[in-house]
Amino acid sequence: MKKFVVTGIQMDIKPGDINFNLKTVINMTEKALKFTPDMIVFPEMFATGFAYPYITKIAKDFFNELTSFLINLSYKTNAYIVGGSIPELFEGKLYNTSMVISPNRKVLGYYRKIHPFSLTDENKYFTGGDKISVIETPLAKLGIVICYDIRFPEIARKLALDGAEVLIVPAQFPNPRLHHWETLLKSRAIENQVFVVGVNRIGGRNPDYFGHSIAVDPYGETLEEMDDKEGILVCEIDLLSITKARQAMPVLLDRRPEVY
Repeated sequence: MKKFVVTGIQMDIKPGDINFNLKTVINMTEKALKFTPDMIVFPEMFATGFAYPYITKIAKDFFNELTSFLINLSYKTNAYIVGGSIPELFEGKLYNTSMVISPNRKVLGYYRKIHPFSLTDENKYFTGGDKISVIETPLAKLGIVICYDIRFPEIARKLALDGAEVLIVPAQFPNPRLHHWETLLKSRAIENQVFVVGVNRIGGRNPDYFGHSIAVDPYGETLEEMDDKEGILVCEIDLLSITKARQAMPVLLDRRPEVY
């Protein structure tokens, strides 16, 4: 598919209050359906927040339930779901994990956040993932980069070289770093000539979150950007723009990896 519509759910998140958060997701997803989305994206830790120090127990008790919730939501909406991220307990280690779900109830792939954010002690609870992979869907080849990971350009570059066409960035990116958020997302788009869709949360206290979910095209131009209120990001992705951008500026072809 050359063109498709992505919606991002920009929402407040109450740490540890799964019922509240899932009700918000359901209500906002219903509103998003008027845009006939082919893909719906949620923020990082959309269902649980970073509910320290209970996050390991939450992962143990609710991971399967949250996975089933995403699978059923994808089926009901007939849209591909990028499930922000949820806490996953695997072989005794806790991961910040995003998964891509298809409307026919299949998990197409997952990504475990590689860089837990040390400034908020995320690294004291979560183990960093060790795998970068492109997730193929009938819409596009996706790369997922979770929040702090966007500051490490090596991830986005490897995804682009491996064929990713759209980078999805679920996040809880807080004040006062709005300028960083916008600049980093646009930089990853420009240097890799891919689409980037960042879906951030709002609300919170100490830190608080500025929202500004944003979609950027392969030229680094903003397709759509939100403010700091709850709402729905809507953008159309035209994959032909990638080809045009790379023909106009053959950056990836002109790389000299033998030097660097």
